[in-house]
Amino acid sequence: MNDYEARQQAKHARPSERAANKPQEGTNPANGAKLPDLPSALIRVAIKDAAQLDQDRYSPDWRDWHVPILHAEDEGVCVICAAGAVIAGTLGAPIDKLREPCDFDEDTNSKLRALDCFRMGQVIHGVNLMGHPSTGLPGSNGEIPGGVYGALSRSAEFINWHGFKRSLDALGKLADYLEGIGL
Repeated sequence: MNDYEARQQAKHARPSERAANKPQEGTNPANGAKLPDLPSALIRVAIKDAAQLDQDRYSPDWRDWHVPILHAEDEGVCVICAAGAVIAGTLGAPIDKLREPCDFDEDTNSKLRALDCFRMGQVIHGVNLMGHPSTGLPGSNGEIPGGVYGALSRSAEFINWHGFKRSLDALGKLADYLEGIGL
């Protein structure tokens, strides 16, 4: 079984198997962590958390939030995206537990989904998910200055640490831009 098949097996396990591996929907993280309210600060948390992950135990993939691999040859490895890095780091999810945004309270859920939007270059939608108006943002994502949108779109899909680092670098540029306009 390859990594993709293992992830799909974990995602499509019987409800009773998934329920045993997931917290009650809408609960706060056990460690009581609260994510930042500003998009730029949230992006910087994701970058910091990703940098602190053990590269032998976490495997970046843009398609998954925080999905443990369940087959024997890769047991103890968890597949993550940028939001998954926050789930593993700041939110303290155990490496062997499946976690998705819906597993957390509404505020945390929205912020994790916003990170995914930012990764894909959907900046206005991500800002709105975090409860901020899009006033002051360009009319379309393609107008974001400094090549930020292009960097995001070229690095949105990754399946290894090299690609993930490119995506995080692009998110860092977006954080700089958003911070410059007060977000």
